[in-house]
Amino acid sequence: MTKKNLLAVIISASILAGCGDDVKVTGDETGNLEQYLTELSSRNTSIDFTLLGSNAWVPPPSALLMDTNDGTLKLPTSGDDALSNPLAAMNTADGWSLSMPIALRFKGTGFTAGTSITSGITILKLSGKLTDSTPPSVTGAISSFVATTTSDSIVITFTQPLDPSSDYIFALTDGILDKNGDPIGTSQSYAGLKTSNTTYTEGSLASAQKVVKGVEQYMAGASIDTKSIIYSSWFSTHSLGSSLFATKSGYGSAIGQSNDLTKVWKGNAIESSVDSTNPFVLSFGATADFDDALQADTNFSQYVGTTGTQTSLAGLYTGSNNNTVNVTKGTVKLPHFLSKGSDWNTAPFEAAGPSLAKLINALSSSADATAISASLVSAGVDPSPLSTLATATSAEQFAFMQSLVGVNITLADGSRLDTERVPTRFTPFAKIRSMETVNFLLFTPTTIPANMPIVIYQHGITSAKENAYYFADKLARGGIGVIAIDLPLHGERSLDAVRSANASALAYINLSNIPVARDNLQQSTFDLLGLRASISLAYSVRNNSFTGTPLAGAANPLVSTSAPRIYGHSLGGIVGSSTAAFSNHQTGDTSTDTALNSLFAITSSAIANSGGQIGNLLMGSASFGPLIKHNLGLNSNDEYKAYVSSQCNLTSTSTSKEQGACYTQMAADGTYDKLETTLEASFLQFTYAVQTVIDGIDPINMTGLIDDKPFYLSQVEGDLTVPNMVSTAPLAGTKPIADQMSISPVNSSNTTPSDNTKVYVQFSSAGHSTAIFPQVSGFADQNHHNEMIRQVTDFLSDNKLDSVSNSPSVLQ
Repeated sequence: MTKKNLLAVIISASILAGCGDDVKVTGDETGNLEQYLTELSSRNTSIDFTLLGSNAWVPPPSALLMDTNDGTLKLPTSGDDALSNPLAAMNTADGWSLSMPIALRFKGTGFTAGTSITSGITILKLSGKLTDSTPPSVTGAISSFVATTTSDSIVITFTQPLDPSSDYIFALTDGILDKNGDPIGTSQSYAGLKTSNTTYTEGSLASAQKVVKGVEQYMAGASIDTKSIIYSSWFSTHSLGSSLFATKSGYGSAIGQSNDLTKVWKGNAIESSVDSTNPFVLSFGATADFDDALQADTNFSQYVGTTGTQTSLAGLYTGSNNNTVNVTKGTVKLPHFLSKGSDWNTAPFEAAGPSLAKLINALSSSADATAISASLVSAGVDPSPLSTLATATSAEQFAFMQSLVGVNITLADGSRLDTERVPTRFTPFAKIRSMETVNFLLFTPTTIPANMPIVIYQHGITSAKENAYYFADKLARGGIGVIAIDLPLHGERSLDAVRSANASALAYINLSNIPVARDNLQQSTFDLLGLRASISLAYSVRNNSFTGTPLAGAANPLVSTSAPRIYGHSLGGIVGSSTAAFSNHQTGDTSTDTALNSLFAITSSAIANSGGQIGNLLMGSASFGPLIKHNLGLNSNDEYKAYVSSQCNLTSTSTSKEQGACYTQMAADGTYDKLETTLEASFLQFTYAVQTVIDGIDPINMTGLIDDKPFYLSQVEGDLTVPNMVSTAPLAGTKPIADQMSISPVNSSNTTPSDNTKVYVQFSSAGHSTAIFPQVSGFADQNHHNEMIRQVTDFLSDNKLDSVSNSPSVLQ
């Protein structure tokens, strides 16, 4: 991490670079403004928007801060393009955040902090971009936001995420008053673009002026007096799950072509030394009784418990439970897109083909167009779609992007098109760096009932698949099969003892390189998609039967009504939600969807102690927030570094809890209030960067894709790891997931779900992992655990919750 003001984006490196050098003007070249603009730009409190000079500033989000060549953000990095720089990390995003606030800074008198603004702000959604050949239409006004003030800013906080890959415009008027009751005003730079006296006909200012004029024209159509507008902007939002959908489609296409990944990931899209044969094949090992398997499993004591716990847990299974549950170990071979070398925490995904956006832009040169066509022919790709590519349908463009996987395109000057290979919606397929043989655990009843449901379980951060031993026998005795794998960098998938999330959560929550943190989440989802497909493949290759495997008699996974379910806890719930969303995502093409559904469909999801808006969730976590803040402060603030050295007695072996306690200690000491204020301001900026980068895979933005299938969500009151809610971020935590899906809570006041296929259960105070096993001293949360597992078993058995018990007082 670097010491930077993340939002102080200087305009000189954006679309307006070199303003004045390429400007042509018609009309009044003296800069004289209309009287109303002279007055509007002379107010005591005015928007901070400056195009030139040392104080240049364009408030994000803005189309002026996007790269028109590849559709990513283009924030100035002062020459530091390493992805450890959060600004450079943000430049890998293909749009602005779907869920983070818009903070607009003002100069001058300012505001009374905490004042609500109920008028003077208009946000509209457009059907397309302002630069489209056919002007877009307004598709709706956005009202799902609240606006408040700080001493020098207006902050617009969304209560519903914006739509992905969409275009929005907004405007503020002088109906908003400052702390003295005076109307706010505009800046000289904005007035210079807004004026009708001067028109920039060429150059960067012409582009900026067209944006301002275009936005204000739409505002006029919405009955906003344009003379009252003091600032406006246009911005495009981040795509949602573009790589998840592309990878799912690629897996499906490969499986449909003799299970050959090279049919999709052609040429250099797979690392040359990698053996990609036989992916997605479940290999079953020996089966043992639950008790024997548990006591023989050294991974349990290494990753999730002690040998004493192991013995005690085995003791709970004995007696009447003996020989009722089998455990089978096995493997499945899955594509791996992350690096495992020395750059494991600095190398994000690499796109497997050139950017479609860059290709379309390159076609404007006839020489490059000819060279591109030749490159495609040489690679065996039909170049005929090039002529209509820019206006092709999304499906046609996606098909062409898939044909570009593994293709290098040479331009007329001999250079290669798109050497950066940053995965975006315009190049969503990632390069396969290795194939990983992933171990799994399978829990099944000794006697498998007809059409037994199969549940894919995903564990939480710093844990491992072996924590399924704590509860999976209960699901199995309830007639459910459970299969579990480790998350990347967890358990047996740790790269070594240090490069492991079991050693430190920060190995996975990679604060030093946000794109890698994002891709850890994406890889985790790819793995579950691959595991899900492997279940269908195991069934179909045996003539639509699991005969001869430990799953013999289980439900048909090829049919959506009997397809596998997902159970995710904590981080596993985040990954599980993303998997469920894109497992069931439809293309609209019947034949394609039928084929994909047979491989990937998820019937229902049960998610425990998880949430959305991951950036704010982490910062609001009592468990992880202090650890994250400590590490950010240690790497970005000399005063905090000195405090740590003198006050905290930390060593290289200090635990995550001890590191977090250092920050908590500082924050509680009034002597350091100024330092805390400085640090917390920088954390807000860092969180903005984090959420911008990961918004495309965040569950809070995927509720619309989950909502059409049965869904169970649970929380514990006052969860210290995944907060129920975050007071400063209305979209962060567990409850906002339910709110976005309009699910009423089940609690002590309401023990009957209004819809037993869409359930949100609020348990009273217990542990974050009580859903897995009792956590509280003396097993005080045993009753909570029993009801949690009973509910999960009930729901996953038939995709609905048939009963809820509050005895004895386990509900909030």
